[in-house]
Amino acid sequence: MKKLLIVLFVAGALSACSAIKDNSAESFASHHQTSVYKTGKTALPIPASAQDWEKYSVAKTSKLIDVPLREKKVYYFTPKFKLAKRPAKGGFYREILGKTADGNLVIQDFYQDSGTKQIDPAVVSVKNEKNSDSSAVENGILTFYSEDGKVSSFKQTDVARNEVVYGNYVDGTLVMTIETDLKEENVLTTFFYPNGKKMIQVHGSVFGGEEEYFDDDGKLLFSQLTNEFPKEIMESEEKYNKLIEKLSALDLKKVEILEKLGVLP
Repeated sequence: MKKLLIVLFVAGALSACSAIKDNSAESFASHHQTSVYKTGKTALPIPASAQDWEKYSVAKTSKLIDVPLREKKVYYFTPKFKLAKRPAKGGFYREILGKTADGNLVIQDFYQDSGTKQIDPAVVSVKNEKNSDSSAVENGILTFYSEDGKVSSFKQTDVARNEVVYGNYVDGTLVMTIETDLKEENVLTTFFYPNGKKMIQVHGSVFGGEEEYFDDDGKLLFSQLTNEFPKEIMESEEKYNKLIEKLSALDLKKVEILEKLGVLP
């Protein structure tokens, strides 16, 4: 299945990247203007460990089948996600595992060359039986694995609550989540420290929304929602400059995460 396209939520990233990499107080001030965009959302309790997410995903998706299929059905796809008549080197294949009580299909994709799972079982409508895009999974959990068996990303959709959460893991650790609604109109992006604490939260576009910066112990350092520095910071030029340097360093870490996820070159 085609992997999740988080690039949808980082429009303008390429044009802003070079500006953010200028690690200076002047650069920080000039490229972080306050907007009026607010989501009102807060980060969900998503496991910081990829192993913990896998346990959660497997437990949730192992009980999807209500009606097993009498005959096994398999579809083959090329590396470019095109339907194929036979196994394609570098591609993947899809097994139709069964049906849900309401008639939807339970599918699971596997890497063609290794046979390892590409996703955990997921639910799609009958019309999306051969659809290789991640958007085909309209409700529930969709967890992606790299070919070495490690969780790389997930999408969790709750239609009843009008919520969609995307998550990305690097080297087994949660680095970024995106919370939005079904129409993807309101977006809250969170970048994480290696210890699982939130580092930066962005309300709106990743490079154009209002940002909140946190220390690695969870303490709020600065919020563009209020656009005010603590009084003790403003009264000391040294403290102010140190804080600006720290915020700029966190911006660089944000860019590094996006680079690791393949969003930036």
